[in-house]
Amino acid sequence: MKRDFKFREIPYNYTSFSDREIILKYFDEKTWSIINALRQRRKTGRSAKLLFENLGDIFIIDRNPYIFNDLLENKKKLKKLRKQHQQRLAVIERGANDEELVADLLERVRTIEDAFFENFRHERRKRLKIALTLKTITHSENIQFTAFHKVSHATDATDWRVEYPAVVVYPDSIQEIMSLVKAARRLELNIIPRGGGTGLTGGAVPLDRNTMVINTEKLTGINPIHNIIDLGREIPAVEVEAGVVTDDVIHYCQQRKYIFATDPTSAWASTIGGNIAENAGGKKCVMWGTCIDNLLSYRLVDSEGNLLEIRRIHHPYRKILEDDIITFEVYRIHPAKGETHLRTIELDGTDIRKKGLGKDITNKALGGVPGIQKEGGDGIIVSATFVLYRPFAHCRTICFEFFGNNMV
Repeated sequence: MKRDFKFREIPYNYTSFSDREIILKYFDEKTWSIINALRQRRKTGRSAKLLFENLGDIFIIDRNPYIFNDLLENKKKLKKLRKQHQQRLAVIERGANDEELVADLLERVRTIEDAFFENFRHERRKRLKIALTLKTITHSENIQFTAFHKVSHATDATDWRVEYPAVVVYPDSIQEIMSLVKAARRLELNIIPRGGGTGLTGGAVPLDRNTMVINTEKLTGINPIHNIIDLGREIPAVEVEAGVVTDDVIHYCQQRKYIFATDPTSAWASTIGGNIAENAGGKKCVMWGTCIDNLLSYRLVDSEGNLLEIRRIHHPYRKILEDDIITFEVYRIHPAKGETHLRTIELDGTDIRKKGLGKDITNKALGGVPGIQKEGGDGIIVSATFVLYRPFAHCRTICFEFFGNNMV
C-alpha cells in the first residue's frame, strides 16, 4: 500500500513551510525526489527521523535569530550540535547497506551541513567588519545585531516576513545617514530606511540578509513655526525631521493654533519620513489633500549618500486641483560647496490624480519627483517642511450610516 506523507515530518517547524518547501530552500527538486523515493521503502523509519532532525535543526536555527545568536556566542554549544549532526548521519550511513540513493542524499546533506556550520564563522567576521566600519560614523550603541532588533525590523504592518537584516542602525543625525549610505556601499549591504514600521506596502521588509536597516526614529527635531512669502502671500510652515511621530507634529501645531493636514490613521505611530514615502492622507485629505499637497520642501539622502532637497515652487496654499501646474525643483546640497540645481519637474494636476479622483495618487512615478510615494526606493527622507492651516471658527461633523447592500 502506498503510504501517505502529506503531513509534515521535519520537526521544530513553527512556520507555514511544508516539508517540500524546506527541502527546496536548501536543496533542489532532485533531492526532494530522492526523499520521496526513499519514503516508499521505509521499514522502521529511524533513518528518516534522524535525517529530519538535522534538517529541522538547520531550518529552525536559520529562521530564529535568538537561537542563531545563542549558538554564535557559545562555541561549545555549537560544537556539540555539529557532533550530534555527524553522529546522526553516521548512523544513517551504517544502516544504508550501500544503497545508492541514500549515499547520494547523504552527500547532498553533508554539503549543506558544512555550509551551515561554516556560516557561523563567516557571520562573526561579517559582524566584526560591519561594526568596525560603522563605529567610525556613529556611536557603537546605535549599531545593533541582537535578535530583538533583527526580529523587530523583519516586517512592518503587513506582517510579511522574508529575511532578517544583517544589522540595524539608529543614526543620531542627517550627516550620519549620508555616511552610513556610503559605508553600506563599501560593505556591499542593501539599505532599507524605516520609521515607525506602520507601512502596508512591505517597503520596510528586508528581502535579502545582506541588508542594513537605517532606523530614523532618533531624528525627532521640530523647528519653530515660521511664515514664508510665496506669490505675495504669507504661508505658515513647520520644518520637522523624518523620525518625528506624526501625532507629535499634529499636537505641536495644534497647541499653536495651527492644523497639520497630514493625519493618517497610523498617526499615533507613523513617522514623517514614512508619510512622505507612502504619500499618506487621513480624514483631512478630502479638504487639504494628501502629503504631496502639503509639502513645501523635503530632503532625502540618495543611494550614493548625496543630500538632495526637493522644493515645490509657488505653493497655492490649498489642495492640488485638476487645472494646476505643479513645479518641483531638485537640488543637491553639499555641506561645503552649497547647492547645485539638478532639474525642474513640471506636472499637471491630472498628472497627480485622474480627473474626478478625490485624494489618491494614480501616477506613482510623478515625472521623476524623488521620494514621494516611492516607498523608500529613491532614498532616505530625512526632513521636510509642511504648510499649515488655521482652524475654522465652527466645525460640524456629519455621519452617514449604511446598512446592508442598499446604498440608496
